[in-house]
Amino acid sequence: MADQTDISQLSVETAPDTGNAQISQDVVEVGADGSTAQVSQDVVEIGSDGSSAQISQDVVEIGSAKSTAIISQLTIECGRGPEVIPPDETPLGTFTIGFGGLAINWWLVPSISDDSIELRSKVIKSVRVTGKVSGANVKVYTYQPTEDINVTDLEDGLNSAVMVILDDTTQVVQSARFSVNVPNAILETVRVEGLWRGVGQPDQLHEICWERAAQGVRR
Repeated sequence: MADQTDISQLSVETAPDTGNAQISQDVVEVGADGSTAQVSQDVVEIGSDGSSAQISQDVVEIGSAKSTAIISQLTIECGRGPEVIPPDETPLGTFTIGFGGLAINWWLVPSISDDSIELRSKVIKSVRVTGKVSGANVKVYTYQPTEDINVTDLEDGLNSAVMVILDDTTQVVQSARFSVNVPNAILETVRVEGLWRGVGQPDQLHEICWERAAQGVRR
């Protein structure tokens, strides 16, 4: 018979505050196989604050197989505080994101588009962004028919048609409009990248805008 489970709050807390914890396997399973499960809040907290935690495997399984699952909030918090150093005999490594002044390189590339003008080339006229950015720039990429789209270049920020440098901001701001002139674009996209230094408000992007105009005869 299928299981029907309603859980309003489930908290699994190991070694909070200044504790020292080692967990070889932690499995949280709600409504497995053919069940119907509803979970409003599930919190798994391992080694918060100043603790030292080591986790080799953590599995959260909600409504596997043919079940129906509704999850409103799922939070997993591991080792917020000092860096967790695993034993020398394990191949595991740890790092912290956004704490202790550690810098984070970030980038965003929207989907490649033909702007619904499939048979004519375009020229990219300008670019701008809206966001809170630091150490940021915008790169324009364009492609012609039969030309390879090098995804690695997009990911690494290489071989763009043009690049403009954005001013650092302390709040969300619409940047200046940067005039560019990138012709022969059947397909195009842009890449925005930056370096958040790990202090203050994190960088964020709200809008990426580039202008284009149709160019040339129909292909």
